[in-house]
Amino acid sequence: MNVGYIESVLKKAQHEGLHLSIHEGKLRLRISKDKTVSQDLLESIKGCSEAIKSYLEEKEMSFSLKNDISLKRAPDEPIPLSFPQKRLWFMDKLQGSVSYHMPWVFDIEGAVNRKALEYAFYQILNRHEILRTNFIEVNGVPFQKVKSVDGWTLREVFNENLNTSFESLQAFIIREIDLPFDLEHDTMLRATLVHLEKERSILIIVIHHIAFDGLSIAPLVGELTLLYNAYDKNHPGKLLPDLELQYGDFTLWQLKQIQGVKLQGQLEYWKHQLQDLPDLDIKTDFPIPAIQNFEGKGVNLPISEALLVSLHRYCQQRGV
Repeated sequence: MNVGYIESVLKKAQHEGLHLSIHEGKLRLRISKDKTVSQDLLESIKGCSEAIKSYLEEKEMSFSLKNDISLKRAPDEPIPLSFPQKRLWFMDKLQGSVSYHMPWVFDIEGAVNRKALEYAFYQILNRHEILRTNFIEVNGVPFQKVKSVDGWTLREVFNENLNTSFESLQAFIIREIDLPFDLEHDTMLRATLVHLEKERSILIIVIHHIAFDGLSIAPLVGELTLLYNAYDKNHPGKLLPDLELQYGDFTLWQLKQIQGVKLQGQLEYWKHQLQDLPDLDIKTDFPIPAIQNFEGKGVNLPISEALLVSLHRYCQQRGV
C-alpha cells in the first residue's frame, strides 16, 4: 500500500486526537480525552490496519537500529552476510544468479551529458556502500567487503546499427541484462549508455538483487536525476548528506537480534513443523526440468473499460 496514504491516515488520526501504536504485536488505538473520532477515519484505519501496523513496526525498528548500533567498524572490515544475502549467495554458487538481476531500460530523447551521468552514478555508488560491496569467501564462509568506488565507469556504446531493427536492439539489451555478475569482484551496479542517434539514447541499468530491491528504484532514480541535473547546470556541490547507517550496519544489528537461544529456538520450531511431511503430488502441464531454467511466458488478459475504471477508483480510494 502507498506509504503516502498511510502517512496521511496517521496525520489525520493525530489531528483528531487518536494515537496509534504497536503493543504486543497488535495495533493499539488510544483516544485523547474530550476528542471525538470520525467514522470515516475509523473506516480508513480498519481498511489498512495491517499496512499501518507494518509501517509503525518498520519505524520502530529503524529507531531501534539507530540507537542499538554502537560498533564502529573499519571501512574495509569484512561483515557477515544478512540472511537474505546468504540465500542469494548460495543460489549463485549453486547454479548462477542471472535470474536475480534487476534491470531497468530508459529510452532517452535529446542530448545526454555523459560526464554528468557518470558523475551522478559515481556519487550514488559512493553514498551507498551496498552497491559497491563484494561477497568474498573465507574458509567456506561468505563475507561482505566494501570496496572503493574508484575504477567504476559508465560504459558507452556507439552503434547506430542497433537502431535499424527492434530485434537487434532487443537482443543487445538482453545480452547486457544477462551478463553474469562476479559477486567476488564486480560492482553490483552497472550502467550502459547506448547512442542510437544524435538525439536518442538507451540507458541500461542492471543491479544484482543481493544489493538492491524493487522498492529502492524510486530513491535511486530520484538521486540520479538530482545529481545529473546539478552537474549538468554546473552546480555539483554536496547535494545529499552522508547516510547515518549502511546496509552493513543493518546486517550486524540483525545478526545481533537473532542469535544464540533465539535463533536456535526458531530453527527448532521450523524443523519440528516441517519434519515427516509427505511429498506433494502436484500434476503439472509440462515436465519439470531437473535444473530450473526460469524460462517463462507472458499471458495477456484483456479487461473491459468499465472494469478498468473500477480498478482505478478502488486504487485511488486505497491509496495504491
